[in-house]
Amino acid sequence: MSVLKISALTASLAALPLLAACSSAPSEAQQERTAMVEARKGEQVNNVCFAGQIDSFSTVNDRAVVVRTGVRDRYLLETASCFGLGNALSLQIENRGGCLSRGDNLIAYDSAFGNDGVGMKPSRCLITGIYEWKDEEEMAAQ
Repeated sequence: MSVLKISALTASLAALPLLAACSSAPSEAQQERTAMVEARKGEQVNNVCFAGQIDSFSTVNDRAVVVRTGVRDRYLLETASCFGLGNALSLQIENRGGCLSRGDNLIAYDSAFGNDGVGMKPSRCLITGIYEWKDEEEMAAQ
């Protein structure tokens, strides 16, 4: 029995360098996605008065979403690291006034119907930055 424990421990210790190498280097896909986000990020804005008029959203990663508030109006909302944001199916905005600004929260749900009482507890995501988001036409014109 003690030989088995030592073998399992030895195998675990031998795998540590491999696991560390995998987790420390960002993948090529992650690097490309980050570069795309930085290219499309526009001017930072202090606040946006659209809180009740979001038409749709798309997740960028576990720290950012793009919200659409009209035919052409899109904003990148960056958050502190937020478990669940990358897989969110619906969002709720918690703001302190009529406009969305840094320090407000996004609530990310794993259900398309918001807080339906099923599934994981929603994630509260602190908004750390708001930026204009350039669409494909604006990118092509540059």
